[in-house]
Amino acid sequence: MSDKTLRLTPAQERAARLRGDGAILVSAAAGSGKTKVLVERLLGYVTDRSDPCDITEFLIITYTRAAANELRAKILDEISERLSEEPDNRHLKRQAALCLEAQIVTIHGFCTDILRENAHLADLPPDFRVADDSESGIIRLGVLEDLIEARYETMDGAPGVRQLVDAMSAGRDDRKLLEIVLDTHTKLLSHADPDRWVERQLKALENLSGDASETVWGRYLMENARRKAVYWRSAMEKLLSECICYPEFEKAYGGSIAATIDSLDCFIRALGNSWDDSAANAIIDFPRAKNVSGFDEYKEIRTRCRKAMKKAAAVFECTSAELMSDMEAVRPAVADLLRLVLDFDEAYGLAKRKRGIVDFTDLEHMTARLVTDRKTGNPTPLARSAASRFREIMIDEYQDCSGVQEVIFNAVSRNGRNIFMVGDVKQSIYRFRLADPSIFLSKYKSYRDEQEAEDGEGRRILLSTNFRSRAGILSAVNFVFKNIMSEEFGEMDYTEREFLYPGREDEGSSEPAVELDLLDMSMLETEEDGESPEKAETEAAFVAGRIEELIRSGVTVPDSPGGTRPLYYGDIAILLRSVKDKAAIYTRALADRQIPVAAPDGEGFFETQEIAVMLSLLEIIDNPVQDVPLLAVLRSPVGGFTPDELARVRLADKSADIYTALRKSAESDAKCRAFLDMLSAFREAAPDMTSDGLIWHVYNKTGILGVMGALSGGESRRENLMKLLDLAARYEQSGYKWLFGFLTLIRKLMENGFEPG
Repeated sequence: MSDKTLRLTPAQERAARLRGDGAILVSAAAGSGKTKVLVERLLGYVTDRSDPCDITEFLIITYTRAAANELRAKILDEISERLSEEPDNRHLKRQAALCLEAQIVTIHGFCTDILRENAHLADLPPDFRVADDSESGIIRLGVLEDLIEARYETMDGAPGVRQLVDAMSAGRDDRKLLEIVLDTHTKLLSHADPDRWVERQLKALENLSGDASETVWGRYLMENARRKAVYWRSAMEKLLSECICYPEFEKAYGGSIAATIDSLDCFIRALGNSWDDSAANAIIDFPRAKNVSGFDEYKEIRTRCRKAMKKAAAVFECTSAELMSDMEAVRPAVADLLRLVLDFDEAYGLAKRKRGIVDFTDLEHMTARLVTDRKTGNPTPLARSAASRFREIMIDEYQDCSGVQEVIFNAVSRNGRNIFMVGDVKQSIYRFRLADPSIFLSKYKSYRDEQEAEDGEGRRILLSTNFRSRAGILSAVNFVFKNIMSEEFGEMDYTEREFLYPGREDEGSSEPAVELDLLDMSMLETEEDGESPEKAETEAAFVAGRIEELIRSGVTVPDSPGGTRPLYYGDIAILLRSVKDKAAIYTRALADRQIPVAAPDGEGFFETQEIAVMLSLLEIIDNPVQDVPLLAVLRSPVGGFTPDELARVRLADKSADIYTALRKSAESDAKCRAFLDMLSAFREAAPDMTSDGLIWHVYNKTGILGVMGALSGGESRRENLMKLLDLAARYEQSGYKWLFGFLTLIRKLMENGFEPG
C-alpha cells in the first residue's frame, strides 16, 4: 500500500472503503480531495485480496474530457507506484495494461459509444458525426426560418398563429419570435421526455377555471410573495427588538414597525387562501413615524422593506377573474408556441438525419430512449445488458447532472443501487447548460449518514476538510455563505455541517488571508448595467497599484519543500466577470507600472486580425468588387500596401470602386500588378477546389501562417488559422460546399453571434 493511501482522512477513508448494497452520495467540498477518493475507491476494488476485479468493470463519468484524461493519468500513476512496491504482482500489471481501455469518459462520450454500438436501433448511420454548437446553431436557424415561413402561409386559418406572431414579433422582423422558440426548445430538452411534458402543459392550458391561486402560475407567484413577506417580517421583528435599546428611536418608530409586522402577518395568512384575499392584504401598512435624527441604518432597513413589499404587491394588481380572463385570451398563442416548438424539434431532427449528424442533446436523449421503455420507464434489455458489465458506476461533478442523464444512469445501473456519486451543490453553476442541482439536493436530504443507513438504503458522506486554502480564507468564505445562502436563496441552508474546515498546515503567516478594498465611484457615470469605461479604468489603476505594493513590500509565499520565497508577478491572477472590453484596460494599467502581464485580448474568433484578414481575402476571391474587404487585404501583411501607396491607387480613378482603381494602377505599378495576378490565380482555382482545399492553397501561396506567426501572440494566431481550416473541412461535410457556401455560413455565424466550437 502506498504512502498516499495512508494519508486519507477518516471521512475520505469511509468514502473510499464503504461497500454494501445501496447508492452512495459524497458531498465533497472544494479542495477536499475528491479525486484522491475516486482513485482510492477504484483501486480498493481492483486490489481487493478476496475479490479482485479488473478496472474495465467500472464506468467512471467525468464532466470534461480533460478531467477524464487527468483522472486516467492519476490512476495509472497510482498503479505504477504500487507496482514499484510489488513488482511481481501480475494482477497490477494487467490493470496497468487495461487502464487505457477503462471506461473513464464524459457522459457524452458514454452516450456516443452506446449509439455507435446500436446505431441501427437509433435510426442513425454507423458513421454519424457529432456537430459542434456553431454548426448545429446555423442548422437550427435555417430550419426554424423555413418553419415559420410555412406557418405564415396558414396564418389565416389559424388564429393562434396570428396571435403568437403579433405578440412575439416586435418591430419589423420576427427575430424575437425565433429567440423565444429556440430558448423554449433548449429548456424543453432538459426534460427526459419532452413530448410528454408538452402534453401536460397543453392539458393544463385547456383546464383554465377556478381561482388563479389554483393554477401552477398563481401558486408560483403566491409562494414567491410569501417567501419575501416571511423574510421581511423576520427583519422587521428583529429591528423592533433591537430598537428597545434606543428609547428615543423606539418612541418614534416602535409603533410604526409593530403595525408593519401586523400587516405582514395578515398578508402571509392571506397568501394561504385565495388570490383575491391575498390581493386585498397585499398593501402593507407603513404608518408615518415621528422624525428623529440619526439611526440611519435602522431607517434604511424599513425603507428597503417598503420598496420590496411594494414590488411584491404589484403582482396582485389584477383580480383573479381578470387574470383568468387574460390567460384564456393568450391561451391559443401559448398553445401554438408549444406546438411550434415540437414541430421545430421534429424538423430539426429530420435535417440532422439528412446530414448524418447529431448534436450533444441528441446523444443524451437518443441514449435515454434506447435504455428506457417509454411507456413503463423500466430499463430495456439493452440497458440491462450494459448494467451487467459494470460492478459500480462512479459519477464525478454529480451536482451538474441533468434529468436526462439521471434517467440514463439509473437505467444502466442495478436499479440505481451501485452508483457512487461525488459532487458539491455549492459549486453548481451550469443551470444554463440544463444542469439540475435539485437532483443532488433531493438525495442529499433523503439519504442517511452512512453510520445510520441500513443495507440497501442510500448513504451520504460529507467531505468538509479543505486542503487547498488557508484557514483565514475558509473562515471568510463560511461567513459570507452562512449569511447569504438559505433554502429560499440557493436551495439549501449553509450551516456548520456544510462549512469548509482547514486541512492544510498553515505556516503561521502574519499576512491577512482576505483583503477587501472598497472604491468610491459614486461620482462616475455608469451605464444601465452599472459598468462604464471610467469605472473599469479606476479599478484597473487600483489593482495595478496594489500589485506593485505587494511586490515591493517583500511579501513571501509558501514554497516547497516547507520553505518560503518572495512573491512573484506570476503568482497573481486578476479575475474578471468578462474580459471583453476590459482586458486592454487592465493591460494598459499594468504596463504603466512596468508590470508584466499575460492577458487574453477579449476578441471573438472572427474579430482577430488573422481571421479578419483571411475572411476578407476569401471574400474578394469570391467577388473582388468589394471595397471594404479589398482594402483590408491590401493594408494587411498579405497585401503589404502602405497608406501612401493606397492613396496613389485611389488617385488612379477617384470615381470608380477600389478594384477598378487597382487595375488601372497595375498598368504602371508592378506591386499592384503582382497582387492582381495572385488574386486572379486564386479566383481561377476556387471553382475546382473545396473551401478547405482553397484555404490551404491560400495559406501555402501567401505564407500567411508564417506572417501571422511572426507577430506578437504568433502561436495563438496560427492556431486560429488552423481552426478556420478545420471549420471549412467540417462544414464541407455538412453540406456547406465550395467557397460561396462557406462564406454564407460564416456570415450567418457572425450575424447571430455564434463562436466556433
